[in-house]
Amino acid sequence: MWSNSAMFAGADRRRTANAVNPRLHGGAKTPTKPRFSECYPSSTQRSGNPRSSTVVSASRRTSFFRTTTAATRDIKALQNENIKKIHEFLVDNEGDEAVPEAKIRSPHRQDFINMFEMIYQHVSPNFEIPAGTRLEDLIPPMMREMGYPGTIKASAFNPMGVPHSWYVLLDVLSWLIDYVLLAKDLTNNGQKLFTSDDFEREATVKALRLSWLVSTYRDYTKNRSQINDPKYIEQKRINLRNFFAQQDDLEGKLEMLEKAKEQLDYDIEEIRADNGAEAKHQEDLRRTEDDICKAERCRDDWKVDCEQTRSRWEKVKRELDEVLSETQELHAINEQKRAQVALQAQGEHGITGERARQMTTERNQDLQTLLDIEKQISQISKETWLITPKVRAAFKEQQQRCESVVNKLLDLARGLNITATMPRVPESETEMRREGERAEVFLKEIRAAIAREVHDEKTQKVRSEQDNENIKGLIEMENEKIEEAKKNLHREERQRRREKEKWKDQRLQLEQNIDALENEKEVKAEKIIESSQYQQALIQENAELQKITALLEEKKNEAVVKISEKLTPMSEHLEQMECDKIWMKKALLDLSERC
Repeated sequence: MWSNSAMFAGADRRRTANAVNPRLHGGAKTPTKPRFSECYPSSTQRSGNPRSSTVVSASRRTSFFRTTTAATRDIKALQNENIKKIHEFLVDNEGDEAVPEAKIRSPHRQDFINMFEMIYQHVSPNFEIPAGTRLEDLIPPMMREMGYPGTIKASAFNPMGVPHSWYVLLDVLSWLIDYVLLAKDLTNNGQKLFTSDDFEREATVKALRLSWLVSTYRDYTKNRSQINDPKYIEQKRINLRNFFAQQDDLEGKLEMLEKAKEQLDYDIEEIRADNGAEAKHQEDLRRTEDDICKAERCRDDWKVDCEQTRSRWEKVKRELDEVLSETQELHAINEQKRAQVALQAQGEHGITGERARQMTTERNQDLQTLLDIEKQISQISKETWLITPKVRAAFKEQQQRCESVVNKLLDLARGLNITATMPRVPESETEMRREGERAEVFLKEIRAAIAREVHDEKTQKVRSEQDNENIKGLIEMENEKIEEAKKNLHREERQRRREKEKWKDQRLQLEQNIDALENEKEVKAEKIIESSQYQQALIQENAELQKITALLEEKKNEAVVKISEKLTPMSEHLEQMECDKIWMKKALLDLSERC
């Protein structure tokens, strides 16, 4: 908490500064007393040196009331302290928006407005100085209401930032910072002032005194004659002192219990610190379990991807089987045509032009079919090598498809002069690419052989130009069908990609939700552990309080017994005195009658 010296240290500094420079308060003028703060009147003593404009060589006037002059202080040093204080406060609270130190030393009007608003908004968050407002009409009344102990003249604002008056506004800003810090400190720690031990002690004493007065008044209303007995009042005072002493003992025991509670809290904190390693291991275990769960979810996703890939492969296989069946049919037709060509070549006139054009067209169709088969085989090889190790279970299925492809290639190679190495079924995944390349080479050889045959048959192409026009129309129709099929395939591929992205986003969202739920679970588990510990501590404290209550009850019973033991002889003595008094009255009556 702030002490009185700290709270008004700035005021002492300002009083001394005012004493050095008489222009701050205008000579001997005394400011009015502000509200909510102490007021220190300004000094009327003069500066050490007379004004050269009025007195050329005059010495200081002798004073009967002030024999010495107060020691002067360096105003420049005080200004530097205030500038540093203002700059540090603005940097700590405003950050990059703080006014630079150079502008604090020589500001313009808007710079002062910005600094004043930044500081005063800690007291009133919505405070803003309206545009066009005269500062000399706004600032002095505000500071007077807040309790500023000095006087702010209008000349300090016009012009702004000049050396002969700027230190006054610097002092205003510095005092406003002290006010803000004091207000924050009172806000944070004000409750402690009203709940301290001194207030509790005073309240306890007042309560005990009030209880004693109430009990005394109750006894007085029951028997008003007791008030005339001096021993009765003295006995009541003794009882009150004993009760105060007993209360002091209980407060001492309560302090001991509070210290024991603090020691237990310290031991609990040490135990928690020692259990940090175990908590860390538990945290690592939870993280490992989370990683296992994520790996299992990833494995399930990969299984789904494998199933989807397998279904796509089955679809491709069916399409390939269809293409191969068509290729076989075309191969059979090609063989038949070859036989027909050979048969006709042995005749007298050979084949007709129409038949030659038809055979050329069929050969071109076969060549186009072979090109399509080559593209499909290349695509199959690429897709095969793009499969990750997690879907290697599909290798056997790929091997079977490769075997069927090799068989189809061997069927196509029959009757052709091919010198390339025949492809074979791969035995492992590493051989898959090599055999694929070998199949590509084999396909190139097949295409070259077919090209040679086509070249040989081009001699008959001259007689088949008329049929080529009709075949071109058919080819265009087939190309349109192929383009349509490609468009459908691309459309399905885009749809699958969009669905995959959507599933991926959903999976990420679910993982984030699971992580958030796990974090909430951990936080709630920690809160449950803390609450159980607090519950155990409360149980122990309740047990201690029950013991103290039992002890207080026992002390109270003992006090009642002792008081009753002391009051019984006194009551018997009083009864005896009453009897003696009655006897004496009777004796006096008898004597008066005899006389």
